[in-house]
Amino acid sequence: MVPDAAYGAALQYFTGDKRHNVMLREFALSKGYTLSEYGLFRRARRGKTATGKTGLIVCKTEDEIYKRLGMDTPPPEIRIGEDEIDAARDHRLPNLIPYGSVRGDLQVQTSWTDGSASIEEMAKAAKKRGLAYLAVTDHTRALAFINGLDDKGVIRQGKAIDALNTKLTGFRVLKGTECDIHADGTLDLKDETLVRLDWVGISVHSAFRQSRAAQTARVVAAMSNPNVDCLFHPTAGLIGKREPIDLDMDAVIAAAKKYRVALEIDAYPERSDLSAIHARAAVRAGVMLVVDSDAHAPEHFDFLPLGEAIARRGWATKKDVLNTKSAKDLMAWLEKKRPRGSVFT
Repeated sequence: MVPDAAYGAALQYFTGDKRHNVMLREFALSKGYTLSEYGLFRRARRGKTATGKTGLIVCKTEDEIYKRLGMDTPPPEIRIGEDEIDAARDHRLPNLIPYGSVRGDLQVQTSWTDGSASIEEMAKAAKKRGLAYLAVTDHTRALAFINGLDDKGVIRQGKAIDALNTKLTGFRVLKGTECDIHADGTLDLKDETLVRLDWVGISVHSAFRQSRAAQTARVVAAMSNPNVDCLFHPTAGLIGKREPIDLDMDAVIAAAKKYRVALEIDAYPERSDLSAIHARAAVRAGVMLVVDSDAHAPEHFDFLPLGEAIARRGWATKKDVLNTKSAKDLMAWLEKKRPRGSVFT
């Protein structure tokens, strides 16, 4: 049992993490306090020498602990023992993206390839979950074993999406793709197809063992295509199944900045890619993030909060995540790169 007066200190301690707690304790000592899971105490002094601790300072909440130390309260997700103590002390903590901020899912597979539901079923499920739009991003022909779409298939699907949008109210389906990146960095669809789409995501699904230099050159070359909007699950790993590809992420983030390509946080549990470390590096560089579920079934939209959690650990604010925008504002942002929204005929 923890007494009410020490509850804030106990909660802070057991929330962690260890490195953050060590740094916070050191900071508390510098301010004349002793902090542990048992409470916050003012240090007794004789002249300039600390001689022990005096009575417990009542702190029933974490906020009271940090306030007493002259700091803002760092959200738990960023308490990792890096620079959050300095940011809290200097009152420059970010306003992290709130859970539930994502307004549309920009990586969704359907029964046209390896998804389990039709485009309409996925759209209705997304709307029921509170989303305002999604992008259909079925795989391309390189993944023949799951009936990946060729250029003609993408055009046929685009026409079906245009027809569906005439029936939907309060929801929009974007014409998109998850276009494979070939081993040489070229893309799996023709430019004349890509330029007609609302949203172009690219990803690696092959040649996983290229050298770091070759893999990085491959991905950066693909990102340089002016029709590309987002690099999906950038390191291509599958937790417990496949190691990430060997990428120079500094170079990838620099390319994303140069070519105005967003980087995805894929919230599918086996993906969880970008990592929080890389997400923060992207935020620092001014690169836009996208939080997607990588949904292959209606229930997969429930993964979105997992991606928002990664974004929060990466110090991302709402303005750092592209798909917190409305569909109208998203399209306006995308159209700064190239025209969008044409109807397929």
